[in-house]
Amino acid sequence: MFGLSLDQGAVRLLRRAVAPFIQMPCFYGKMYISPDDLTFIAASTPNPTVHNPSVVTALRLRPSFFDNFICDESLCLVIDLNYLYHILCQARDDDYLGIYGNGTHDRVSVVLLGAATRDFRDANMDVVSIHHGRMNVPQFQYEYQVIVGIPSMLFRTSIMELHQFGVTVFAEVRDTQVAFSVGNQQVVLSKELEQCIIGGAVSEDPVSLVFSLWHVQAMVHASAVSDRVWLLGQSNGLHVMLNCPVGENGNRMFYFG
Repeated sequence: MFGLSLDQGAVRLLRRAVAPFIQMPCFYGKMYISPDDLTFIAASTPNPTVHNPSVVTALRLRPSFFDNFICDESLCLVIDLNYLYHILCQARDDDYLGIYGNGTHDRVSVVLLGAATRDFRDANMDVVSIHHGRMNVPQFQYEYQVIVGIPSMLFRTSIMELHQFGVTVFAEVRDTQVAFSVGNQQVVLSKELEQCIIGGAVSEDPVSLVFSLWHVQAMVHASAVSDRVWLLGQSNGLHVMLNCPVGENGNRMFYFG
């Protein structure tokens, strides 16, 4: 059994945090809930005709994100993310919101309560499947040796500029700067000019990271709820992750590679 609620004003942040699933688009996804957190995770659908890679994205919210958070077992529910977003779009910014369910019924109930009008609205999300037990997501097991922090506004303007020239970004991370390249176009961010924070296993010799801008609108939207975004990579460049904090108690992650 689980039940969680958002206080007045927090619905808008949740709506903005869920929106990148729709922009990718990801139609169905997994909703993992445990006493430790609530996580939505889905993968974009690759299109072989244009060779766009599949990207895994996750939204992880800690119990402190919610006004109330109760969960007595770990569950994995497959849900329609489009319908969840539709419900959140029907909510007013000052509504109270509750989400309730358990491991035996094939529906999750969403309740909206108007803060001013006290009107009560509810909706049921069908659950495609239910699994018991803690989540096993390979992407969450990756370890990263390189980290780059970028102010979110600067990150958005940089990737929108690069997106005009292509969708595959090559990043060369040194101890003093990071250079993003798409074709012949390059954006260089300097640590000395406080355009970025660089940490981990970096030196004068660059660490090369590669990620995709196929879902640039989702990445722009996700970064808009953050003050600073974080690009993490393995020293061999095999796996790259973009982390966009959601307030102080959540994270939106994009996994490339």
